[in-house]
Amino acid sequence: MILPNQVSADKVEKNGWDVLVAGAGPAGSAASICLARLGYRVLMLDEASFPREKVCGDGFLSDAQRSLKRLGAYEAVESEGRVSPRLSMISPSGHKTHLNGAFLTCKRVTADAILAARAVEEGAVFARGRVESLEAGADGVEFVLSNGSGPVRGRVGMIATGARLSLLNGRGIANARRRCDAVGIRCYVQSDHDLDELLVCEDQSVMPGYGWIFPMANGEFNMGVGLFNAKRNGDSNLNRMFDRFITQYEPARLIMEKSRGRTPCRAAMLRCGLSGAEPVAGENLLVLGEALGATYPYTGEGIGTALESGELAARAVHEAFCGKGRQGLALYPRLVRQILVPRHRGWCLCQKYLSSPRMNDLFIRLAKPGSFAQSALEHVCNHSMNPAELLSPLALARAWVRWKKGK
Repeated sequence: MILPNQVSADKVEKNGWDVLVAGAGPAGSAASICLARLGYRVLMLDEASFPREKVCGDGFLSDAQRSLKRLGAYEAVESEGRVSPRLSMISPSGHKTHLNGAFLTCKRVTADAILAARAVEEGAVFARGRVESLEAGADGVEFVLSNGSGPVRGRVGMIATGARLSLLNGRGIANARRRCDAVGIRCYVQSDHDLDELLVCEDQSVMPGYGWIFPMANGEFNMGVGLFNAKRNGDSNLNRMFDRFITQYEPARLIMEKSRGRTPCRAAMLRCGLSGAEPVAGENLLVLGEALGATYPYTGEGIGTALESGELAARAVHEAFCGKGRQGLALYPRLVRQILVPRHRGWCLCQKYLSSPRMNDLFIRLAKPGSFAQSALEHVCNHSMNPAELLSPLALARAWVRWKKGK
């Protein structure tokens, strides 16, 4: 595993930084890589000592893969992970469709360390330290650290602290909906079972939630279940849901039958649909990744959007430092609205309609191999088509006619 050079926060300089980044997940590391590459003095802080565990589905879809390539991290992540040739979606009644592609999985404990190491390679300083509070104004930003070593100061600050929004408390900048949108649990299972596809299912065993099985490197599987708050009804206890998943859903049961061991289940909260905080949180302070609510509704996939939000934020900061000042930073929310918001609205529509068991069954039946609906789903997974187009009256009518004709 590639390990980043991480120093103690009490050893770093306190002044003179161009950018301070709180959080070294995908969003924070992506921003740090881009800005350090341009020659800016970047201090990236994280309260954890890397490598550190991160609860996630560990799936890197096409948008995440493209970001990794732009950041110079793809080859390292791929070498530590696994690429499967297809992803299958299973409806509540057992209907199944296959999506072809290159679906990369890699443990976040590994991928995040690789990204942080890339930031250091580009010239960023990576320090271990918890940011307890902050101040931001026209003169710059100040991060107060928990170790009592004194604040660090920079021209611009970035908040990339995941679902934790405590740094924004009392600043009047976080959205009203501060509750998480979804929660998931997962474990790793070592198994001799052979499976070379990612499975995402809304099987009866996990209703009203969803489950996943993602093959990893070295005979390991990421297996988990998730539940969006909007679907909390009936038995929504995730531990019981997971137990039903691994005993009643046949692919999961087969993996467990040949299991050589598993880790305990761990949970994580998700903020979806850009429901975290505003992109620009006052003067000289930007919010990225999960803190922004970058995880997609319905799918729970957020690595790609987190990486891209970091890249977009870095682009805006560079514009600001090149003489555009506030107008440069204002580019960031515009880019979020232009690039990220339409996708999130599309996935919000999918969550609204495809979360219905009947609608999900119908759509997966329409998306049989070789069909127009299957091709459209592949384009959505490749991020060359907005998911909202899947549910347009024209697309549904076209899919229905072709399904009736057997195409």
